[in-house]
Amino acid sequence: ALLDLAFDQLGSIQTIKRDKLQSTLTERISGLKLMAGLRQTQQAVEDLNLLGEANPDRTYPIGSGDYQRIHNRYDSQLKSYIAVNGFEDLYLIDRTSGNVMYAATQGEELGTSLATGRFRHTALARLWERVLRSGDVAFEDFSAYEPSGGRQAAFIGYPVLDLQGRVAGVIAARVSGEFINQIMPSRQGLGQSGESYLLRWLEAQKKFEMRSDIKTLGNGLYVIGYTLPRTPAYWHDAVTKGFDGGGGTYVDSAGTTVLVAFNTLDVLGTNWILVSKIDKGEILRPIWTFLLIICVTGAVLALMIAPG
Repeated sequence: ALLDLAFDQLGSIQTIKRDKLQSTLTERISGLKLMAGLRQTQQAVEDLNLLGEANPDRTYPIGSGDYQRIHNRYDSQLKSYIAVNGFEDLYLIDRTSGNVMYAATQGEELGTSLATGRFRHTALARLWERVLRSGDVAFEDFSAYEPSGGRQAAFIGYPVLDLQGRVAGVIAARVSGEFINQIMPSRQGLGQSGESYLLRWLEAQKKFEMRSDIKTLGNGLYVIGYTLPRTPAYWHDAVTKGFDGGGGTYVDSAGTTVLVAFNTLDVLGTNWILVSKIDKGEILRPIWTFLLIICVTGAVLALMIAPG
């Protein structure tokens, strides 16, 4: 009965964390769409596009006085959006050439072309292409992002339209691993040994990658983007079960018997797996403590009533 209650709690925790993750991402996407539709954002893209069109035979002129004046006009509003939503960076990208016309943190990608430049093979470039191809919101999953020193980053993007309703550019937000870890507190509600975390099965490479950090194993090594050398059986069962989800009693990668629940989540067309687990020993510990108390109490009573 105690184990049944534990499985029920794991299922409840799965539901709460799944709903929190998906509702937070939905809110951020709605906010990005709203930002893309603001007249000030549309004007920023138009002004930046015109600056690039005035210099068609040169790299995008981020060092010019004209650029600085446009940048200063819109920078405060764009940075406020980042602060409110918890993103790591925000970009405005030209539709035609893929020029990164604005980057809030002014990183190495600023002024380069995502179509022909040195960062054309990055996740940001793939996102730009996907948004233009679909004309809708797009998501690019976590990978090492070269302009930020190889740190893991994901991206969401949406088209920015001109006043005639034509796609003029793309607005994109960079999502950090810290953002995911903050909206997915791994230990909450799972005692001393329990944890919830996210991972992704990469079919082409036949491997799992972490999509949130693991705190109970790995001594800080099992972070977003990491691939464990040995994967527990319940990860593979989670892939097989898919959106139906499931769980059971398993042995984890550290050799500990654990109770596990898992579900597959649709994160903007990308499948992530949510796993919650807790050591079986922690669940049963109250029973063993109770039995030990009974045994000790029985022994003491036996001594007390034993004939002198």
